[in-house]
Amino acid sequence: MDIAEEEVLLDVTWTDAPQGWIATLVTATHNDIVERQLRPGTPLEFEVTETRRCVGYTDANHQHHLCPDHATVDEGTQCYVCRQKDAQRDYIEGRTGAARDGDHSVYLAQCGSTVKVGVTRSQRLLKRWIEQGAVYAVEIESGLSATDALVREEELSKAGLTERIRKEQKLPLPDSPHLNEVMEEYDLVGDIISVLEKTVYPAPTTSSVQRTDRVAGEVQSVFGKLIEVPGQAFAVTPGRCIEPPQQTGLTDFE
Repeated sequence: MDIAEEEVLLDVTWTDAPQGWIATLVTATHNDIVERQLRPGTPLEFEVTETRRCVGYTDANHQHHLCPDHATVDEGTQCYVCRQKDAQRDYIEGRTGAARDGDHSVYLAQCGSTVKVGVTRSQRLLKRWIEQGAVYAVEIESGLSATDALVREEELSKAGLTERIRKEQKLPLPDSPHLNEVMEEYDLVGDIISVLEKTVYPAPTTSSVQRTDRVAGEVQSVFGKLIEVPGQAFAVTPGRCIEPPQQTGLTDFE
């Protein structure tokens, strides 16, 4: 993975392939979007900086656009101009939008040792679980409107289930699933899926997550938005910048 200049981290995207789902790291230079497939064994070497830049915006046709000003941001992932242009804003903020059309599902996902409740369009259920780095997951409601699904999610959230899990909480992996106990506690039913088995990657072996410092080595696993290289798992945080490594690592002396 060659980096000749500063790049902005945008996302880890997932694509279904005959051998299993595979991840791609998406970044941006000041004038282009860069995609690098993260197959096991792919070499990575870069340094994460403290700089944050706007990730741009998505239009109504789901096309991503770079920030025209390549703007730095103090918080969040977008500058004011791109935030106002983003077609996903209505959905994210709970208003109507194209992403709210069609059938929706309510699900439970076990990420690390924590179980969360969530909502997504039924047609992208498995992809959503993979994106989140779920170990196990189960669909508990299906065929709902977006509004009805969000109401059900809120009910379960008020009953005690969380709706969000930080990336740092997704490792280490649990020894066994906890979904059966949670489903019994909340009187829910559904077929539990082992999500890790749907990807091309082995289970990650590291136990901690980092967001800064140098990343060097071959890809061992990708888990949601986490990329594992020997000895560390790096959390891809949209808006953070990476650059060619400046620090001297142990691999330079081998």
